[in-house]
Amino acid sequence: MSVECHEKNLLMWLSNNGALFPKLNWPASHHEFGYRCGIATETITSGEPICSIPYKLIICAPNCLRYVDPDDELQLAVQKLWKSKQLSGDSLLCTCICIEVLKKEKSEFEPYITFLLKNEEPGTLERWDEEELKHVQDSALVTFCEMRKKELRTRYHRVCSTVNKGLGLDSDSGAKAEGLISFENFQWSWHIIQARAFGRRIPWSALVPLADCLNHSNRAVRYALDSVSDGSCMSNPSRGDMVDPDSGKFTIFPSGDNFYEKGGEIFNSYGRRKNDHLLLDYGFSLLNNEHETVDVRVTLSPPGSGESGSGSESQGKGGDEAEIYRLRKKLLLQHGQNSSRVLKIRSSRICSEGVLFFRVVNMTKDQLLNPEREKAGKGSFQLPGVDAINKTNEVIALTSFANVLSAVGGSEWTTARTQDEKLLENVLSKLRDVSLSQAEKTKCERETVAIQYRLTRKDIVYKNIVFLKNAIEEIET
Repeated sequence: MSVECHEKNLLMWLSNNGALFPKLNWPASHHEFGYRCGIATETITSGEPICSIPYKLIICAPNCLRYVDPDDELQLAVQKLWKSKQLSGDSLLCTCICIEVLKKEKSEFEPYITFLLKNEEPGTLERWDEEELKHVQDSALVTFCEMRKKELRTRYHRVCSTVNKGLGLDSDSGAKAEGLISFENFQWSWHIIQARAFGRRIPWSALVPLADCLNHSNRAVRYALDSVSDGSCMSNPSRGDMVDPDSGKFTIFPSGDNFYEKGGEIFNSYGRRKNDHLLLDYGFSLLNNEHETVDVRVTLSPPGSGESGSGSESQGKGGDEAEIYRLRKKLLLQHGQNSSRVLKIRSSRICSEGVLFFRVVNMTKDQLLNPEREKAGKGSFQLPGVDAINKTNEVIALTSFANVLSAVGGSEWTTARTQDEKLLENVLSKLRDVSLSQAEKTKCERETVAIQYRLTRKDIVYKNIVFLKNAIEEIET
């Protein structure tokens, strides 16, 4: 893989300033699809650093605002707001990144900033166009994405108003700050934070060069910020301005049983993320993501609603119907469930809470009143009234659950699972074409992650329907 000038400059800047990555080859090319990745030149064992980056090279508020140009009114204002805690968190970091971009070659982080600017745009879902968003086949996710776009505008105006305070101007008018920090710059910086920042195990969000270039996998990986020259890690998070800028360093390493073999790709882990989170913040999804769930709302319909209610049969009329509804609702509450709830459906196991729900909402009045149900362990996920419910009732309950799952996706899922599997094969085949233009490659990549997103969700639903049908067959044989 050819190394671009801005990538060479980044690596040279890191090496000249004490960064260590002796067994990491970056940027390397994935052997099959050609995407950029990090490769192990030798085996990296658990606990062994993948890379060690000096603290002074990390973009964080303490580093950006420790020393400021006395003639830079914007930086002086932001430093004052930081010290007075009027500007904090990712809003503060975003503002600091905007300032570093405005500094250009005067920035202490210029090689890193230039790399970020010349690198591919952050892949967050918010940058997809309307047609690309349709591929995810999830209107709730698209709506949430649109809401985040509006929230970013609001955040931008709020930050500008705060910066105006620091400049000694009317806080109600963001004109001065908006003239210094454009929304385009702020938006880009915010998406960079979403896609690259570390923060859970250090005192503040930070951009860490090279460490932020590793791709994601559900592998055991940890990182730490060392505060002293002997390399011992901080046992507790501390304020960023207490870290020694000359001796501190950021280290990322495989942990637990995880290690990287020579020639294999080196991964970071962004955490236990569902695909909607990965799409929104990073612009990718994982096929068969082990942390993925599908939300399914189920409801015990009240009498007179004209609905059978999540597969339950209305057994009784008039007063009986109201009494059955009351008894079912009471029994659900005794087992810690509301009469309307969202089930988290996973691919690894049948949803026991769902099975319990449909057992209860399909019980008859006699079964609900049968004192024999008290023999069942309360609070367990055993069948309520296990000694009183027969096989027929169990089949009805499981069938009701399967019918509800079969309706998940509705008109949004315009393609079937089998179609998605073939579409994914086709688009992955296109990505292997080295003659693709960058625009065509980006389009194919986005279509790939969209298909992987919706296919993973459909697989979860399909597997749970299979679980239920197999259970029904066992009961009936």
